[in-house]
Amino acid sequence: MNQNEMSIVELITHAGDAKSKYMEAMRKIRKKSFDEAKELVREADEIILKAHVIQTNLIQGELQGNETQQSLLMIHAQDHLMTTLMLKDITKELIEIFREDYHG
Repeated sequence: MNQNEMSIVELITHAGDAKSKYMEAMRKIRKKSFDEAKELVREADEIILKAHVIQTNLIQGELQGNETQQSLLMIHAQDHLMTTLMLKDITKELIEIFREDYHG
C-alpha cells in the first residue's frame, strides 16, 4: 500500500469514527441527555477535523502536481467524509431543536 492509499484509508477511518460519535450523540438526544450529546459532538468534531486535514493535503498534493489516481477507495473515502459532515450538521441542529422543545 502506497502513502496515498494509506492516507485515504486513514481518512475513511477518521470519518467512520466521527460518524459513530455523531450517531451516539443522536441516541443521547433521544434520551434528552443534551450535555452528553454536545460532548460527543465535540469529540466527533475533533476527529472529523483530522479527516478534513488529510483531504486537504491530498487536494494540495494534486494541485502541486502529485497525480492522484481515481479509485473506488478514494470515491468511498469522499463519500464517507461528505455523509459524515452532513450528519454533523444534522446532529448539531437536532440538539438545538430538541433542547428548545424540551426546555420550552
